[in-house]
Amino acid sequence: ETSSSPTTITTSVEDVQGEDTATPKTSADGSPLSDIEREVIYELKLGKRLLSEDEQGSAGSAVVHFNKALLLSRKTADRIRERRAVRGIAAARRKTGDVKGAIAMLERVLEISKEVDEYTGDSDAYGTIADLYTELGDYEKAG
Repeated sequence: ETSSSPTTITTSVEDVQGEDTATPKTSADGSPLSDIEREVIYELKLGKRLLSEDEQGSAGSAVVHFNKALLLSRKTADRIRERRAVRGIAAARRKTGDVKGAIAMLERVLEISKEVDEYTGDSDAYGTIADLYTELGDYEKAG
């Protein structure tokens, strides 16, 4: 059964309940996270959750949250979370039908990887870029 009522999106870390948007208070090494770092994590998780929803407009809402995470990660100079935000924007753009925009964002993901000399997830990015070029019918760039 589906509901026609609009989805309410909360934007405060404290307002969100549930495991998929819970934000940690410390980093992997045990040091405390700043409020901005926690907000970046929250925005990334919320964007990801919205991408998984099938409701109309959820991908567009995800772009908003990934863009916020992008701006905040730049403010804290967290290049890894910046890359995650850009990857999220790419996924949301793909879901909204903006194939060229998704390709541009994935190419930016690869640039960030080179800049930080950390390549986790790049093989997925290359594969997705090839898939997107195939969707566009540009088999030369896809191959």
